[in-house]
Amino acid sequence: MYVKSLYLKLLPWALLAPLFLSVLFCVYFFSDFPIYTGTEKSWLNTAQIVNGILTPILTLSSIILLGLTWLTTKKELNFQLLKQQKRDELELVIRQSKILNDKMIEQTQVMNIISPEPIFEFIEELYLFEHPRLSSYYKAIALSNELKLNSKEFFSEFIYTHLQNTKESRYNLIIEGTRISVLSGLNLDLTRYLEIVLSDETVSMKRVFFGVFSILYMRDLMKHQEVKSFNYLLKKIRDCNHKYRDEIKIEFKLLFNEAIAERLIQFNDEIPNDFLKV
Repeated sequence: MYVKSLYLKLLPWALLAPLFLSVLFCVYFFSDFPIYTGTEKSWLNTAQIVNGILTPILTLSSIILLGLTWLTTKKELNFQLLKQQKRDELELVIRQSKILNDKMIEQTQVMNIISPEPIFEFIEELYLFEHPRLSSYYKAIALSNELKLNSKEFFSEFIYTHLQNTKESRYNLIIEGTRISVLSGLNLDLTRYLEIVLSDETVSMKRVFFGVFSILYMRDLMKHQEVKSFNYLLKKIRDCNHKYRDEIKIEFKLLFNEAIAERLIQFNDEIPNDFLKV
């Protein structure tokens, strides 16, 4: 890189070489050339001498000028390519950031965010878990103890149907999930979680289930398509040209919720936690 830079700086000065040779030729020509006789032969001899000396000098000048033209064109082309590359990558980041951010804050049925299997597994644990507040909750949703004990399958379907209209945003699930993970870890047993939160009378049943959904969402965090897309976008920003990477980071931070981004980055081993700092 240093040699190339030095070459670019010295090449224009190389034009002085043909100029110097031309001046030197003129000096020697007028000082040492034989007396001009005005004959045809003398004209031919003079032309041959001048042609033999000036042709290499002019050829050298042409080569240097071609080199300068090529370097200038290449520099301009590289600049245009870099500019186009920046525009394309910026448009990609803007488009995907908007889509992902909208998806993260959109209120969606939880059952469309979390797969049914872990939810039914939780409901099975709930069936075996006894707590006075749960009994009151069952009565409030018209699930008598007799119906509950009648069939585990009936209980699971009943609770699932009751919960399936619950709406939450991925943003809230991530915020709550990371809060719980800091306090108790994501491997917290759901039965243990129920014991903790149900003992607090100030925590509503809606909040209890919200915490459960948050834990379930965070357990499979890296499997969710929106999180995969987020990580892909971060890699695109990381791998873009360093000359305009900070500009793209700033644009991303303007469009995507920074609180979610910081939390998701913490779970990505390939991206440093301070990645968004400019």
